[in-house]
Formats: sequence, C-alpha cells, structure tokens
Amino acid sequence: MKEDEIRKKRIENEEKQEENSQINRLLDRKIEECGQLYASERIHNERVISYFQKQEEFSFFEDIVEDARIEERRFFDEMNEGQEIITKEKRQLEDYSEVLYEKELQVLREEEDANGQNGDW
Repeated sequence: MKEDEIRKKRIENEEKQEENSQINRLLDRKIEECGQLYASERIHNERVISYFQKQEEFSFFEDIVEDARIEERRFFDEMNEGQEIITKEKRQLEDYSEVLYEKELQVLREEEDANGQNGDW
C-alpha cells in the first residue's frame, strides 16, 4: 500500500472510531434514562401491589408486575449485549489503527531507504 492509501484508510478508521464512540455514549445515556424509568415504574408497581395486597385483584397486579420485571431484565440483557458488540468493534478498530500506523511507518522507512536517507552519513 502507498502512503496516501494508508492515510486515507487511517482517516476512515478514525471516523469509524468516532462514530463508535458516539454510539456508545448514546447507548449509555439511553440505558441510564431507561434505568431511571424502570426504577420509577418499580416504585409505582410496589405501591399498587401494597394497595391491592389483601384484595381479590392482587394476583392480577402481581402478574403484571412480574411481567414488567421480566421485560426490564430482558431489556438490560439486550443492552449489555449491544455494549459488548460496540466494545468488540472498538477493539477491532483500535487494532486496525495500529496495523495501519505500522504500515505507514514501514512505507516511510522504505521511502527513506530508497532515497538514501537511512541515517548513514
């Protein structure tokens, strides 16, 4: 690869890394927001359960609350999987960046050697 091609690929890779970081920050914010919503919902559901504890409708509301807990766990499991994917992609992009950096250095060394600028005076 030529130096210009390597630089172009490094720039593209840096843009992908920035996009990855933005997605990760957005996902973190959304997880935090949803966590707060789920916490509010849990508090509300506990109040409902307490209110209906000694009434016939109790089992109905207990089932609804349990379904909400299951959905909450499922949501956070999926978000954790998403974060793992983003983290894996981040590592791959960082590794590729290092490879491109090494290639660029190699091309520069080869150019210096070809021009007789290898440091031997």
